[in-house]
Amino acid sequence: HHWRQPLNKIALVAQFIEDEFNNGQLNKETLSHYISDIMRLVQQMSDILQGFQSFFAKSQHDEDREYDIKFIARDIINLLKEEVLIKKPLKTRITCMVHNLKFEEESMVIPCNEFKINKNISLVEQVFLNLLKNSIESISLSEREYGELIVEFYKQEDVITVVLKDNGVGIDEDKITKIFDPFFTTKETAIHTGLGLYIVMVIVKKHLNGSIKAQN
Repeated sequence: HHWRQPLNKIALVAQFIEDEFNNGQLNKETLSHYISDIMRLVQQMSDILQGFQSFFAKSQHDEDREYDIKFIARDIINLLKEEVLIKKPLKTRITCMVHNLKFEEESMVIPCNEFKINKNISLVEQVFLNLLKNSIESISLSEREYGELIVEFYKQEDVITVVLKDNGVGIDEDKITKIFDPFFTTKETAIHTGLGLYIVMVIVKKHLNGSIKAQN
């Protein structure tokens, strides 16, 4: 269904072209505008295809294996720090709520059996990469002097819960229910396709048998 939205829009634009042509209202400027819309939607669909092909091609090569999920968060945070996506001081903390251990230095994270999982590591990395990158981008837009990024790990019976917190700009309440929809983005659309959080939602629900939600 992630193809349906741009296809419906292309069909609608085509209908506008036909209606305005039949009514003698179609001119060169209007036609150019409609063609630009169609090309933008085609490029959007191409980005979807390319993104899903590269993403699933990589994940198919990785088999399920056991690892501590806290270390995935640690490694992704280190990766994003190296990319210098934020120009202000960034405080990070990974917390194991089972043992009440707080790690403010990524190198200090220690393993524990409670957070060992047996899942495709590429899929889990993709989830953390998208979520943590969004947090850092949000922090970079904030006027606060420093950024704060916290990842908390809880476990109740066999259910692991990961809570990600940041002191970024947040999301407008009228948009927060849409952020996991395909193509929805609050960022510059020429750069962002609005698929990152949609892919996260698909992975969490279909491959990790979990759920995901966001709140300010």
